[in-house]
Amino acid sequence: MISESDLIDEEDLFVLRVTLQNVDPAVTREFVVTGDTPLPVLHLIIQVCMGWSNAHFYEFQKGAEKYGTPSEDFPEMKVTDDRGLCVFDLLSQEGDTITYVYDFGDYWEHIVQLITVVPDSDGAVVPVCVAGSMACPPEDVGGPPGFEEFKEAAADPDHSRHDELMDWVGWGWEATDFNIHETNVILGRVFPGVMLDEDELH
Repeated sequence: MISESDLIDEEDLFVLRVTLQNVDPAVTREFVVTGDTPLPVLHLIIQVCMGWSNAHFYEFQKGAEKYGTPSEDFPEMKVTDDRGLCVFDLLSQEGDTITYVYDFGDYWEHIVQLITVVPDSDGAVVPVCVAGSMACPPEDVGGPPGFEEFKEAAADPDHSRHDELMDWVGWGWEATDFNIHETNVILGRVFPGVMLDEDELH
């Protein structure tokens, strides 16, 4: 019997949705990569699309398996080296999910889901971000609990920590801010990318 994954080519376009867990409202991003994108590159794409600054360790999880970049400085991190793996190895059928964890202190857990696969008939250059909602938490804010306190203080000028936290984050943070154009400009600096017609992706 031929499975769906047998019909998917690693060079096809994979539309992925990333959803940050344990925060409300949800922080989400959708972007397009090829199935043969190496996992370390997927990590960098998630960093750019979410708005993180790549300042901490990460790992991908699927079932009981953990994938990341082994570190001689932290031998206790038991991960399978992700440098020989690509998106297609972990996400081979529409609806498949993996977990991406960033910053083991704050422990930002993301669910990465394969939304759809588009045959690469036009030779489109990716990655490209196609959708998103809500602002990424600031780095080192203290995980989901710290982020909730931060949002309360940011939204209330009379909050006792409002000025302190706004000074810390640079006074430019708004909970609803997500600039897809700015995200794609940054992606374009790191990777060669072009915007795709959204009608092709759904």
